[in-house]
Amino acid sequence: MLAVLLALAIAQTADAGPTQQQRAISRFSLAKIVENLGRTTAHRYGARDDRGAPLEGLKVAQVGDRYVGVYHAPGGGRFNVHVATSKDLIEWTRRKTLDEDASQPTISVQSGGSLIVAYEKTTLLDLLPRPALPERLAGPLDILDDPLNRIRVRFRFYRSIDALLDNQFSRQFTAPRALSRTAEGTPSITKAILRRGLISRSRIEVGLHYFADVDGNGTPDLDRLATAVLTDFNTWEVRAQPELDDDLLKLKSFHKGFSAPPRGSIGDRDQIIFDGVRLELQEAQYIPGDYSSWRLFLIDPRERVPRPLEIDTGGDSRSFGNPTATALTAPSGKPAILVTMYVFAEGAARSEAGPLLFYVER
Repeated sequence: MLAVLLALAIAQTADAGPTQQQRAISRFSLAKIVENLGRTTAHRYGARDDRGAPLEGLKVAQVGDRYVGVYHAPGGGRFNVHVATSKDLIEWTRRKTLDEDASQPTISVQSGGSLIVAYEKTTLLDLLPRPALPERLAGPLDILDDPLNRIRVRFRFYRSIDALLDNQFSRQFTAPRALSRTAEGTPSITKAILRRGLISRSRIEVGLHYFADVDGNGTPDLDRLATAVLTDFNTWEVRAQPELDDDLLKLKSFHKGFSAPPRGSIGDRDQIIFDGVRLELQEAQYIPGDYSSWRLFLIDPRERVPRPLEIDTGGDSRSFGNPTATALTAPSGKPAILVTMYVFAEGAARSEAGPLLFYVER
């Protein structure tokens, strides 16, 4: 009987997940990795691919011993989403353009080696009479509309990394907008379950933001947070998350130089399982329209108390956005955390503006 009770106690402890102390240690450890650029294993400011295009919004994943990243870059008067590979996590070689008139991609690797890519897609469908013309005809009509006014989330499913690198997707889903007349985008995949490995029997949980009418005058003015679920790759449910906005809008601890909570947009975010604890990096803007006031926060979704991250680049850059964090194995074979972010020119030190990537071996 004693053995049975002991086994039950151990099982209950395991089911309880990380303790409060473990969560606190994980938050502290990840914050120090993100904040201290002086202790990276390797880093690169103004990161670009082999064709000289900036690695904006780079999100990295590891498939076996291969590093793959998705990102956007300007080209032909628009943003386009690309996929690249790397051998050392610092130099990146573009392999394909995944989609044009697209930006802010993210990637999620499934247990069987398949991949889900999600990103913002700019489309003219809203302007066209019903029945709408196919999207392949929309390209020449781009001049008719401002890209900022027609953004939605698009998903693609790739059966393997080789299919991704050749842009051979098996399924595609473009989400209808429900919260905003103009823009719902910048997705982050927080959880994906494929029953029997089938995308047709899947549940994909997503974080995103939408262009909200905060002041109630009928015109969208600031980004706010939302979550969504894509079921079986054909059913989309999205809802606003004002309580998550309030965690930042009612903050009591601020970044240096600020004496009040953020009042601007609340935008991009990324999650990571760090030492068994799910944590999130989140961007928020203290002053509406002021790019120099973008800052990053570390959030434990269980505790929901954003921690301002005081990032020390060595050059006194202070404005950061589009954060991502990925746990992987470094080229040396050691476990590591790779972090990417964007250093806004309005708050950047000399030679530090643009995409920043670095990793820290542990």
